[in-house]
Amino acid sequence: MGMLCVIMILVASASPETTKPHSLSATVIPIDPGLIYPDIGYEYFFTEHDAVGFSSGVGLINRFTYTRKFGSFCAIGSLGIITPDWDFHRIETFTALSLEYRYNLGETLYSRTVASAVFLEEMPYDIPLIPVFQIGFGWRF
Repeated sequence: MGMLCVIMILVASASPETTKPHSLSATVIPIDPGLIYPDIGYEYFFTEHDAVGFSSGVGLINRFTYTRKFGSFCAIGSLGIITPDWDFHRIETFTALSLEYRYNLGETLYSRTVASAVFLEEMPYDIPLIPVFQIGFGWRF
């Protein structure tokens, strides 16, 4: 994971600047009524349509992302780890494919709606994927 982070930083620093290439976002994942799970993310757009980033959900779910932007929509591929109850002996890796809709609320603020399909190494209950829904806001700078 550390080597992948170094590669992402090198790609980001070697790429030309675009207008507002950085983006921070905060979303929530409504798991069941009364329980929401916060997720914080950072993206660096190294072209007008391509970004690399990192997201973390309370430190338990951490992932590297690649984003491809198509107008108001984004296709996102993620590779990450889940650390249940911060028990580093039970780390599980996962991949995820997501579709995001961004609605501009001004020059720098936007809302996010994300639908994802998560694939774990060992899926529980013999299901093919875990659906995840997120809503939140982002800020470009």
